[in-house]
Amino acid sequence: MRNLAASRPGINLYTAYSQPRSEDKPGADYDIAGRLDGDVIASYLTLREAHYLLCGPLAFMADIQTALEARGIPSERIHTESFGPAA
Repeated sequence: MRNLAASRPGINLYTAYSQPRSEDKPGADYDIAGRLDGDVIASYLTLREAHYLLCGPLAFMADIQTALEARGIPSERIHTESFGPAA
């Protein structure tokens, strides 16, 4: 993913590890340490007109979608695919 992002203009890639290992290096292996939430994701927004692709458990995606919409991202630009428990 890093190679793809580096080779294409307009792709921003951020890697988050909820619990980085001691050998993981910030800036090389990951960009964000800690559990992601809507506010963290929304803080990385650069383009209101971009499409946002979310994948994860339903509660996680709902939190992120709420934060994106609060920042003015139209719901039709937010795409989701769930995995994990349904509730």
